Amino acid sequence: MFICKFCKKEYNMNAGGMVHQNQCKLNPDRVSYQLGRTAWNKGKTSDSDPRISALSAKVSIAMRGKKPGNWNPNRDKLSQYRTDCTFKFSVYNYPKEFNLSLIEESGWYKAKNRGDNLYGISRDHMISVKYGWENNIDPKIISHPANCKLMIHGDNVRKYSNNSISLEELLYKIEQWNSKYGDVS
Repeated sequence: MFICKFCKKEYNMNAGGMVHQNQCKLNPDRVSYQLGRTAWNKGKTSDSDPRISALSAKVSIAMRGKKPGNWNPNRDKLSQYRTDCTFKFSVYNYPKEFNLSLIEESGWYKAKNRGDNLYGISRDHMISVKYGWENNIDPKIISHPANCKLMIHGDNVRKYSNNSISLEELLYKIEQWNSKYGDVS
């Protein structure tokens, strides 16, 4: 007879009891297992899987057990690009350019844990950040106020990374904006 020292559950076989004790929810040092699952790159070589040959040996070891889709060699650069592309202006400074009545009606979007206004307004990049990254567009162009549009957050999410204007149209809008308000960047 084996008794788990954490939850006091009784087992007829010692092996089953030991496995339970290691995984017991009351055990502060418990080990959780995903039965039947192995790492995507376990036992694979650079000859058998092209994803591994793209990685250096050091990164390959660090990637053990991680999904290949979650790894991006340019992750730091992409993260920095996203930061550089954020809007750095207030829409309230340009009341003629933005429909501020939308904000008065619906308020700003706030996530459930930040105020719970899921149907609020958010600022949309008309030329998406993803498109800018893929086409090596200067972050100053993507973060320019002429690239901003106020819209309901749900519509912005549905738009995802699609562009609502062409790059030529945006460059023309930036030219007009800068002639009207001066260079904002």
